[in-house]
Amino acid sequence: MRIFRRAVVLAAAFAIVFFAGRLRLWSVRQPPAASFPQRVAASEILRDEWGVPHVFGKTDADAAFALAYAHAEDDYPTIERALLAARGQSSLRELSIRALINDYYAGLFRVRKLTEHSYERLSPQTRAVLEGYADGINYYASVHPEEVEGRAFPVRGQDVAAGFVHKLPLFQGLLQQLLPLYGRKFDPSELG
Repeated sequence: MRIFRRAVVLAAAFAIVFFAGRLRLWSVRQPPAASFPQRVAASEILRDEWGVPHVFGKTDADAAFALAYAHAEDDYPTIERALLAARGQSSLRELSIRALINDYYAGLFRVRKLTEHSYERLSPQTRAVLEGYADGINYYASVHPEEVEGRAFPVRGQDVAAGFVHKLPLFQGLLQQLLPLYGRKFDPSELG
């Protein structure tokens, strides 16, 4: 009986977190569009005979805008998953154990707080590139509303930076170090 009560409480808590997050995000569906015409005019995407995008821009930020748009054309669902994962909101896309573990990880390592705290310390040029990339994703969303459900919008430069903060510990072997503490062996097939 005790285990059943814990399971019910845990399920209710997950449901509350899931639906509260969903309601909060519905209000930010429209991406900002003020800089789109200038960015579009200042950038270019040329695809070669194999479909590989080659991006050009008047500035690095304009090239980042074009790069993000090309990335979204090629694989928007992966970009959305990465954005939500870095925000600790994977469970908004799918309610699964993997998504909940990611959301816990992002909260435990304070990915958003670290990014927000450190973002202004980045050079203006770096922030411009991150914001250009975010604008490219937002522009893609405004041009392809049928493909984009609005869970991750609007995207900001901080969201792009948070993606790096989110992934870096994983690239450095965090899972290989943590899993043995829980009596488990690392199995790369569990990652995807």
